[in-house]
Amino acid sequence: LSLGVDSLKIEGRMKSEYYVGSVVRAYRNAIDTGDIETGMRDLNILESRGYTAGFFAGAPNADAQNYETRDSKSEYCAVGVIAEVHTDHVIMELRNEIKLGDEISFLLPGTEKISIVINDLDGKQKASAGQGNAVKIPMTDTSKFQPLILAYKRK
Repeated sequence: LSLGVDSLKIEGRMKSEYYVGSVVRAYRNAIDTGDIETGMRDLNILESRGYTAGFFAGAPNADAQNYETRDSKSEYCAVGVIAEVHTDHVIMELRNEIKLGDEISFLLPGTEKISIVINDLDGKQKASAGQGNAVKIPMTDTSKFQPLILAYKRK
C-alpha cells in the first residue's frame, strides 16, 4: 500500500490478546496483499462497536465514536488460545464457553484459517471459560498449529 503511512496505531488498551492479535494479523495481511476487503472481514469478526476513519482525514467529528451502545456488533466471539500442541491434539485455554457441535476457527499465521467442529470434550457436553480452564481438542493433523494461535466461533 502506498498511502504515505509510516506506522499504524492499534487501539489495544483494555483489549484481549485475541483482539490485538487479530488486528495485527488483519493489518499485516492487508499491507502484504493489498486486499483491504479480506482485512475488513477479519476485523468484523472481532467484538467491537464498529469502525470509523478516526484521524485519517484530519480531526474526527462527532461520528467518530459510538456513544449509543456498548454492545458489540460482531456475530463472533473469542474462544481461546492454543497453549500446547501434540501430535494428535491441542490444548486450548478457554476465553468463552464451547460445546459439542460448535464450529471454531483458528487464525494461523499468514492468511490461513482452519475450522473444525467440536465432537469431543472429554465426555462433557460443554466447557466453560475461567482462569486456567483448558480443553483437549483432538485433531488428525496439528502440523500447522503452534502455541498462542487464537480461535473464535459464531455466538
